Amino acid sequence: MYLAIPSSGPTVDDPVDTRLGRAPYFLIVHTETNETEFVSNPYAADSGGVGPRVVQMLVQKGVTDLIAPQIGGHADNALVAAGIRVYLWEGAGTVSSALEMYRAGRLSLMAGKSGSS
Repeated sequence: MYLAIPSSGPTVDDPVDTRLGRAPYFLIVHTETNETEFVSNPYAADSGGVGPRVVQMLVQKGVTDLIAPQIGGHADNALVAAGIRVYLWEGAGTVSSALEMYRAGRLSLMAGKSGSS
């Protein structure tokens, strides 16, 4: 399984970015081997429609789970279609703290996102 976290920068000490489609980076973590990779978002500066394109990029990376503070409607539809589970990130914090909370089972699935209710 792969987990994605939108990040404001290319390290685990950077803040979780509040904008899924416009996040400059994503941390991709293989949840079983703990291998990590920061991926630059090629769509961050595009003019529109970036949410679904970012979701497609995450699908190509094998992402099954996503941590995010909010999801736009078009991105939500793409996430549902891809079967990616979305976990709610509330408040502020680093990518590292979001990863720790995910591993500890302290994040909730977003209601209405990716088929959950």
